[in-house]
Amino acid sequence: AAESFNAILKKELVNRKVHSARDHAIRDVTAWTGSRCDHERLHSAIDYRTPDQVDTGWRQQHKAAA
Repeated sequence: AAESFNAILKKELVNRKVHSARDHAIRDVTAWTGSRCDHERLHSAIDYRTPDQVDTGWRQQHKAAA
């Protein structure tokens, strides 16, 4: 899963842009992973839902059990 994530990150962000400083690259990667991965990208390993949807469901399920 990590190799797949890194490949997508490189393909969609890193290889498309030249960053003037390391700090700029870190900010871009952080923004990309925080917004895109958790809210938009569907994953086959979790029944084609986003990680955000899975996390929300898990939290609701455990909140109701407590």
